[in-house]
Order: sequence, then C-alpha cells, then structure tokens
Amino acid sequence: MLEQILTKVNNGVLKGKFQREWVFGGKWFIDFFFHENRLGIETDGSYPQTPSQRIENIKKEKACDDSGITLVRLTNREIFGERKALLNKLREGWGEANQRSRNRQQRGTPDL
Repeated sequence: MLEQILTKVNNGVLKGKFQREWVFGGKWFIDFFFHENRLGIETDGSYPQTPSQRIENIKKEKACDDSGITLVRLTNREIFGERKALLNKLREGWGEANQRSRNRQQRGTPDL
C-alpha cells in the first residue's frame, strides 16, 4: 500500500526514486530508501512491539543516524489513515533528509 502511495504522490514524482528493502551495514533492512537524500521509511505495522523489538529498533535508529540516514517510522494507522496527515509526515521527513544531505555536503562528508 505505501509503495502505491509513494509512486502516485504528486503525479508520480517519486516513482523510481526509492529502493524497497534496502540493506545497509550488513545487518539492517530499511523498507523504503531514497538514495537521493538518504531518507529511510520504516513501516512498523499494527502489532505491539516486544521489548526486544524496541531495543533492535533503537539500535537500527542509531545505525541510521550514524550513517546520515533520516529515518521516518510509520504505523499501519498512519498508512491507512488520513492521507493528508501521512503526506505531511513524509514531507517533513523529506525536508529533514534534504537538510541533513546539504549539511553533509557542506562538511564534505561522503555518503556511505
């Protein structure tokens, strides 16, 4: 469902700009990844997370942050809920990722 939303937003402007199930660090999977600005989108589903899953999510978030990846987490409620709220959250993440990308370029930090 989210893939369909991403490929149709703004008449398909994002179509072909992301990779599904992108792997980084030899360990982590990101559900959707935009190489252009290093934005990762995680879909967390609708089930409650176990304590061990929460710990793994914290580790993944730190690995993303250390790698210059902006990570946006979405629940099923957000994906299947109000479209405007979903798009606003995605735009906010996109803007944050763009800013981080610009900052990284100004510092001369290479993408991993």
